[in-house]
Amino acid sequence: MDFQPNVILIDGTSYIYRAFHALPPLTTSAGKPTGATRGFAAMLNKLIKTYPETPMVMVFDAKGKNFRNDYYEKYKANRPPMPNELRHQIEDIKKLCGLFNFTVQEVEDVEADDVIATLVSNFSEDKILISSPDKDLTQLVNENVIQHNSMSDIFFDENGVKEKFGVFPNKVAELLALVGDKSDNIPGITKVGEKTAAKWLNEYGSLDEVIKNAENITGKVGENLREEKNVLQRNFFLVSLKNDINLGLQKSDISTPKANSSGLQEFYRSLEFNTFIEHEDNKSAGVEYKSVKSLDELEKLSSQFHNCDYFSFDTETTSLDVNIAQIVGFSFCFESGKAFYVPLEHNESTDLSKDAGIKWLKEILPKNSSKLIGQNLKYDLAVLSKEGIYLESFLADTMLMSYVLNSTASRHNLDALSEYYLNFKTIKYEDVIGKGAKKYKSFADVPIKEATNYAAEDADITLRLYEKLFDLLDEGAQDILKNMEYPLLIVLMQMEKDGARVDTGHLKKLSNNFGDQLMKLAKKIHDASGSVFNIDSPKQLSEILFEKLKIETKGLKKTSTGYYSTSESVLQKLANENPIVKDILNYRSLAKLKSTYTDKLSEICDASSRVHTSYQQAVTSTGRLSSSEPNLQNIPIRTPEGVTIREAFVASEGKKILAMDYSQIELRLMAHYSKDQIMLDSFKNNEDIHKRTASEVFSVEMENVTDEMRRRAKTINFGLLYGMSAFGLSNQLSVSRAEAEEFLLNYFAKYSSIKVFMKDVVEQAKKDKYVSTLYGRKIHVPNIESPNYMLRQASERAAVNGPLQGSAADIIKRAMINIFKESGKNEKDVKMILQVHDELVFEVPEDYDEKNISYLIDLMEESSSIDVPLKVEYGFGLNWREAH
Repeated sequence: MDFQPNVILIDGTSYIYRAFHALPPLTTSAGKPTGATRGFAAMLNKLIKTYPETPMVMVFDAKGKNFRNDYYEKYKANRPPMPNELRHQIEDIKKLCGLFNFTVQEVEDVEADDVIATLVSNFSEDKILISSPDKDLTQLVNENVIQHNSMSDIFFDENGVKEKFGVFPNKVAELLALVGDKSDNIPGITKVGEKTAAKWLNEYGSLDEVIKNAENITGKVGENLREEKNVLQRNFFLVSLKNDINLGLQKSDISTPKANSSGLQEFYRSLEFNTFIEHEDNKSAGVEYKSVKSLDELEKLSSQFHNCDYFSFDTETTSLDVNIAQIVGFSFCFESGKAFYVPLEHNESTDLSKDAGIKWLKEILPKNSSKLIGQNLKYDLAVLSKEGIYLESFLADTMLMSYVLNSTASRHNLDALSEYYLNFKTIKYEDVIGKGAKKYKSFADVPIKEATNYAAEDADITLRLYEKLFDLLDEGAQDILKNMEYPLLIVLMQMEKDGARVDTGHLKKLSNNFGDQLMKLAKKIHDASGSVFNIDSPKQLSEILFEKLKIETKGLKKTSTGYYSTSESVLQKLANENPIVKDILNYRSLAKLKSTYTDKLSEICDASSRVHTSYQQAVTSTGRLSSSEPNLQNIPIRTPEGVTIREAFVASEGKKILAMDYSQIELRLMAHYSKDQIMLDSFKNNEDIHKRTASEVFSVEMENVTDEMRRRAKTINFGLLYGMSAFGLSNQLSVSRAEAEEFLLNYFAKYSSIKVFMKDVVEQAKKDKYVSTLYGRKIHVPNIESPNYMLRQASERAAVNGPLQGSAADIIKRAMINIFKESGKNEKDVKMILQVHDELVFEVPEDYDEKNISYLIDLMEESSSIDVPLKVEYGFGLNWREAH
């Protein structure tokens, strides 16, 4: 909208809550919550950038009740108290406003809306922008006043208000009086929505006239109006804005905020807001990026590869999917600030052919691979292998360096790392290629000059990151990289290339079957609710469950939209309240399986019916691998539907599937770490650990342990690995909280060393802010002393689980590396095709038996030495389900 305001009035309270809900619970390395403050700073920076040199007033709600509460005791009584995590940030947010040089208004006994209304009245001759999503403030819109909904980025002038509410701004308060406001606990006329209210006001002219003509309004809503009209004057008073507050603020008193100052920079540093910190690197002073367009120019650079200590390398391609990506060019850098880009397949012609460029690379890279540095090298090496350039070693990968240094400090892509470690904002891929209606279809269309600035910068930043991160990594971290993460990268690259075969016919049958089940479930849910609605809509689902069906909402929280949450965790708690909730959970689970797996797998497999999942080494906090396209880790194995999906992963002709799984590895690691004698003896004697636990907890002989006792003991054993509380255990076992507490008391009475271990590891984590695996991988827990109870509890659970899950991840990684080396060395006809949690899946010749895989069992069981034996379970089959 072409509107240039003279004054901007900001609803600071709405900004705070929007910032709080928009970002995850971020903290400093010391555990101080900063998410809302960071989001607030980002919003202010954007506002100031959009309207530079414009006077602005920041308006906050004052603490305590106001005159509306005196008039109507229940006003906003349904509002939950401010979350503690947000409360701890208010001081920083207020300080931020001062550092930005905002004029701040916070007046007792009234609301921020009233202050804004008064300022609009006082500055009626000025062009005013109100920055707020609050619908109450639309009352103030006129020819000189525009409201900007900062959440939806929509501007409202008088016609915009009329289009949204059906009435012009001067009638919004009357409309709200009829409709009410759930968020403020103002009940309107029953069954009267905005459309009905607007219709009445447009027909009769005013709220008073609507009341006078109540007898003429037919139907149930007319009846409701006549019965409830006595609330309308109260409602009108509550929703109308007070515009006569004595503020003593003149136009000349309003300051113009600035987006930068030494105070702001210092504040950003104290809260570790690296994105906002101005840095000399951001000026890109002295950088020299060159494009190399001929073979002569390229060959002149050859000696630098041989003479340098290290160099960075990066490819530019047509796709992020390595299976279809074609190389467009490559960049490299020998020293900070100087980098080169070699265009090979741009539409813009050069004197260098792709064949000549690739041939040159084949000569240079293998000879100098020990000096090569990259960012996410698994991708670049796979791209090079498609061109016949095979590298099995390299010097460093900055993505993995950052991940091993601190897996939780930031994301590990180049843009994020550059901002976090170098305080430098890189050129984004979208900036080059364009968003939405793209400027260019692919990188090949980008002019070489523009491509050079982008690609050479990537190589330059990668080199700078290497030098920065190398100094930060201790000897233990370097050892994990050299002996675990870097060799594993090569293993994963080969696994991704080989892929796993799927039976597309089986998938199609499953999709059809799941589709039929979903239709039946949808009908059942609609019949049970008495309404046809969109089950996938959280808003509509919330209305059905909590308004129509009146399911108990005690203890539930509303989302920022004003509706009760229908998240998975919420519905799980309500599953026993109403049969419809179980059906909704089943519907969601089945719909996810259909869209994520049975539909998707057939779409993404290649011409040989093989899917090539992508493994990520730098995503989880504990060191576990994750995967995407498809996400193998999330295929459920405890439901019949999930199990049938595993049937789709089949062996190639003349092969069969071998699945090998570490048995109870995290419990074995718990025995190792805690040195608990009962658990150590149980594993050394090859006992059924869950049966033994049941015997100890329920005080019965092993032979007298029932299946139900064993099931409960198993839940306790695995629950403790993830810090399950008595409350969580009671839900899992469907017993009372008192019974669950008794189970835990009995458990820790027998397994006292485990309780000591859990206590000690949390106390040490509070000092170090990290825990370590068997191999020295540090898993950071920055929120372990957070003032937010939920964050602190989650961090304590992560501290207990970190050494167990992280060590298990390290052990299977070591096994994968050893198996890959051994299989390659002996030219075994064995392909490692999948890795999921503690399981490895292989394709092996169909005549293989236990004798042929004995070396695999040995390599897995001997990949680590702990105080109890590691045990591997295995199975053969024509598909993954049969083998597992």
